Amino acid sequence: MIPPTQIVLQLNTQGQLIIPMDLRVILNLKEEDVVCAYLENNRLIFEKQANIKQKLKNRFAAVTESLADELIEERRQAATLES
Repeated sequence: MIPPTQIVLQLNTQGQLIIPMDLRVILNLKEEDVVCAYLENNRLIFEKQANIKQKLKNRFAAVTESLADELIEERRQAATLES
């Protein structure tokens, strides 16, 4: 299957888009997959929720400290200085 370079989609009367089968196969979209839509530079972007979650996990994998613990410690130090 050759990936399409451009696909034109049309909203139906209920405002829904139908993603063609070829594109669903290429993107590995399955029934019941959750797809998120967002605007980026005036473009409508669709992305699988699972992909977004994985990106976030990868991005924060290097965080070893608890940000909540860090904030609590800062508040304790501030309270000590105030008293």
